[in-house]
Formats: sequence, C-alpha cells, structure tokens
Amino acid sequence: GRVYSASNDGTIRAWSGDDGAHLQTLEGHTDSVTAMAWGPDGKLYSGSKDCTIRVWSDDGSRLFKTTESRIYSLAWSDGNWFAALGSKILVWSS
Repeated sequence: GRVYSASNDGTIRAWSGDDGAHLQTLEGHTDSVTAMAWGPDGKLYSGSKDCTIRVWSDDGSRLFKTTESRIYSLAWSDGNWFAALGSKILVWSS
C-alpha cells in the first residue's frame, strides 16, 4: 500500500508502506497542504492554505472547490463533506 504526506511546499508525497521509499510527488496547490481525506469515490482530496480543495486521480488533480479562507481540516461523513476554515465549518453534499 501507499502512505501519503502533506507538505508546506504545496505538494503531497506518496511513500511505499512496505519499505518507505518515495514513490511519487503530487503537485497542484500553491501553498501548504494542510488537510487530506479519502472521498466516497476512493480518491484522495486535499485542502490547502491556498483556499482550494483538489481531487487527485492517476492523471493529476483538478480543482474541486474554492473557499473563502484557508482550509485546516477536511472530512467526509454520512454523505457530506466538512471543511474547517479557521473559525468556520463549511458543510456541503457531494
């Protein structure tokens, strides 16, 4: 399996869960990646200080949502997305 880490340089890195080897660097954010979550579609979603949420697939990333503030936490539960934006919680259905 793979393990993913968020970085201050705006990237996400994929590592081998078996031996810790670096496998891939995902680029798309323009500021620190501060949140990651697996979506109901099995894809990785990431939130950043650049006020965007991106969805990742084998052919790169695409913009999923733009917010009014930096994203500090991201979660999927019971058919809804939740994002912590400083002192606000943003909730929306997929």
